[in-house]
Amino acid sequence: MLIFIPIFTALIAIPALFITPGLPLVVIGSKVIITEQGARTAGLLFLRVTDSLSFGVLLILTTPWTNLLAALRWLRIPSLLVDILSMTYRYLFLLLHTVNTMFLARQSRTIGGFSSAENRKWLTRALTTTLAKSQHLSEEVYLAMISRGYQGEIFVFNEFRVKRRDILWAAFAIAAASIIIWRNYW
Repeated sequence: MLIFIPIFTALIAIPALFITPGLPLVVIGSKVIITEQGARTAGLLFLRVTDSLSFGVLLILTTPWTNLLAALRWLRIPSLLVDILSMTYRYLFLLLHTVNTMFLARQSRTIGGFSSAENRKWLTRALTTTLAKSQHLSEEVYLAMISRGYQGEIFVFNEFRVKRRDILWAAFAIAAASIIIWRNYW
């Protein structure tokens, strides 16, 4: 992920090199001009995407999913959105496993290839079946939640609390950001 997305972002940023007005940085012939402002804009976009992606991956890999959801609730994100996010994450893998099993079952029962019309027809049926299974699963999960006392909020056993080290880390991050901003603008 850290290889493909920055490369894709760099490809998207290439037009900014040529269409952003500014001081010429590189002139090739008489028509192709790469401007200094265009290079800065493209570089800034590339660095922002790479940083955001790196921090997102770092957060996901170092923090348990339940703690991320608890942090979202602590930040006063509506419980319905957090519940939807939790259920989506939980059951996405189950539905992907179901689809994978359907593809494996089809491959194991066939000897030759199929025409593209047959493949489209089978894919349509597979998607319809997956949609029906997901609808049935969502109804069963909802009924199971209601029977266990769900009243609009999912409670977790580990309570999210801000500790001393969290406050120190936040203070350090704010101080570092302030120093960087101060150095850039003064």
